[in-house]
Amino acid sequence: MPSSRFAALQMVSTPEVMSNLESADRLIAAAAAAGARLAALPENFYLIGRHEADKVKLREPEGEGPIQSFLAAAARRHRVWIVGGTAPISCADPGRIRSACLVFDDSGRRVARYDKMHLFRFEAGDERYDESRTLEGGESAVAVQSPFGRLALSVCYDVRFPELYQSSAISTPCSFPRPSPCPPAPLTGKRCCAPAPSRTRRTSLRRLKAGCMRAAAVLTGIP
Repeated sequence: MPSSRFAALQMVSTPEVMSNLESADRLIAAAAAAGARLAALPENFYLIGRHEADKVKLREPEGEGPIQSFLAAAARRHRVWIVGGTAPISCADPGRIRSACLVFDDSGRRVARYDKMHLFRFEAGDERYDESRTLEGGESAVAVQSPFGRLALSVCYDVRFPELYQSSAISTPCSFPRPSPCPPAPLTGKRCCAPAPSRTRRTSLRRLKAGCMRAAAVLTGIP
């Protein structure tokens, strides 16, 4: 299979959705102009609000809405595959959303949807954070065939659950701004935020879960 160039896009998103979409479009355009055939946006690229519930106010029905329309149009306009970070998709609970990683091909057709499965929770003294207050977790892993090989999808905190990474390619959008150092994957030579399968078997779950929490958008493709 011939080599392909992928773009891992980093953003400093704001509480203004339209400004974030414009910034994302500029980055996608620049990536396409540089020869990228796939661009991966970070988790919550569309909004980093002042309150966690701000995302819920932007929820969109399946297949509709300005964020999903933007991703489809950007993929079609720039002729590039897009891993769309996450989008706020409605669920049965009106107080929560699904944080969905959507993949669009270079014609603007949506070819995959993965709903973030593992939701982050933290409590230490008076400091508390619980994603399940505003997010509903997904139920299953998702992979899609592409011109670059098989892509399996995960989002941010999923990296602490090695069973998702035992085999296949990984695309991990995350809203943390800085990557942690991780060893190069043996099959690709690229750095990723989960150990390769052979190392996973040798690493205790405790050590693994103490590992790569801070993750930038990472894409490794294995045919």
